[in-house]
Amino acid sequence: MARDDPMMRFRASEKLKREIEEAAARNGRSINSEIVHRLGMTNPNEAPLAVFLSEEAEELRHLLSGAQAECDRLSEEMERQKAAAIDNGPVDGMILGQLIVEHRWARERVADYERRLRRIKRVLGE
Repeated sequence: MARDDPMMRFRASEKLKREIEEAAARNGRSINSEIVHRLGMTNPNEAPLAVFLSEEAEELRHLLSGAQAECDRLSEEMERQKAAAIDNGPVDGMILGQLIVEHRWARERVADYERRLRRIKRVLGE
């Protein structure tokens, strides 16, 4: 650091001050260099995390779209089966039971994807 670099002052707890002093001594750096080093280490990790979370959010949006479409398709099929039962038409109980279970799973997937997407958006500040 050159003497003409901008100067900053900040307050820190005694505990943090001791930790920085001890780390500086351990690492063979001045206190100022230790602080600058620690601050520099925080920036490289933030960008990759934001990129990862953005990519994860995009994948969840895609999965959510598919799960919602599947849920809608199963809802329509259950309505057809229900209408057939009301009209005293042929209804296969095994198929209806399977539709109910698959619909429940699809709804759970939709809820899970929505929940995960909300958490990622909260972390990204969206």
